[in-house]
Amino acid sequence: MVRAYGHSNNALPHLAYDIFQNAPDCIHVQGDLINRADLLTNLQYLRECYDELSTVLDEMRLADGTMSQPIPHLQRALTSGYFVGYSVLLSALEEVTPILLRYTDHWIDLAQPFRQETILKSLHTEDRTETRLQNYDRRARRSLMEMEMIWRVLPVLVDAETNVEWTKLNLCEGDDFSVINSNDDGMLSPTTPM
Repeated sequence: MVRAYGHSNNALPHLAYDIFQNAPDCIHVQGDLINRADLLTNLQYLRECYDELSTVLDEMRLADGTMSQPIPHLQRALTSGYFVGYSVLLSALEEVTPILLRYTDHWIDLAQPFRQETILKSLHTEDRTETRLQNYDRRARRSLMEMEMIWRVLPVLVDAETNVEWTKLNLCEGDDFSVINSNDDGMLSPTTPM
């Protein structure tokens, strides 16, 4: 599970990846840029943040050794529309990994200060306020936590303290953390916001 969050007062989409082995010969990959504003009413935001991912999605769909995986309709409704959800044969990882890395590279490009300013300006004026951005973000994170299976099984996978930290982080509670990284001891922890 990889999550990279922007500050709650900007419009940088959050990066989310879940990668796990779902059979002896393949892994499952889910990824999305979680939108920070309504995409239906903010078409310029949609173009600014997502349009470049169209070729990545097409390449993933056409790559040998990938099989689209259905997700529940309610969960799909919460995705950006640029969501990837595939089982990938281990033999195809060499071909597929560069495609997936372009998804991450795109998010890193969006996280640059000059791009964040452009992204914020792409929103309708009433959607740019700090309060509006923070409220939308909190509500969206809560909805995602209700729908994503990983949050239901997380207490079994990690110790209680880590589960509480991750839950608070995902819900924007407490300090405004943004990125989860590995420490030297291999444990995951929040770090400085983008």
